[in-house]
Amino acid sequence: MRRQTLSARDDAWQPAHNWLVPLPFARHVAMPQNPPATTARHARTTDLRGVARLATQATLGTTRIVEGVHQSVWRTLGAPVGKQPDRTRGLTGLVYRCVSGITQVVGGGVELALKRLEPLLGRIDASADDSPERLALVSALNGVLGDRLQADANPLALSMGLYRNGRAFDPATLVPTSAASGKILLLVHGLCMNDLQWQTWR
Repeated sequence: MRRQTLSARDDAWQPAHNWLVPLPFARHVAMPQNPPATTARHARTTDLRGVARLATQATLGTTRIVEGVHQSVWRTLGAPVGKQPDRTRGLTGLVYRCVSGITQVVGGGVELALKRLEPLLGRIDASADDSPERLALVSALNGVLGDRLQADANPLALSMGLYRNGRAFDPATLVPTSAASGKILLLVHGLCMNDLQWQTWR
């Protein structure tokens, strides 16, 4: 009786435990255990603060648009115009200013509370890498609103740099191997994409 051991790189076999498969001529194959699966995070603790800031800005922007339309209707009817052509006056203007002020106060309070919680939840971020789904979503968001996110110092903003396997790195830290040619392959992805999207399933 002989045993033939398959390498862990054999893609044809991915068992959950060691086991023996009976084969003809009383031969057996010993299957190795799979390495423990790594978990990937679909969100960071700072993502909530970034989303809260975007929600605040979206609410303020929507309020300004509605007020502008409101003022345009009043102007068409011949009503007096305020100091700014796209802003209402009197009681109506006071209502819009109150909505904007409350939105800013609530948004700032939510951001402050989430920022204080981030150090307590920092261990969660350090325990796993970002999932491809999260990176794809954040990359798409930066492709559309990247300049605005960068200007507002939003935690969802991605900075330009060199990335490998979803992480920023310094080429000087690469360890050369005997199989390395000494040349660096630089792949520039398109808008709304990230470095992980260069990889394809075989």
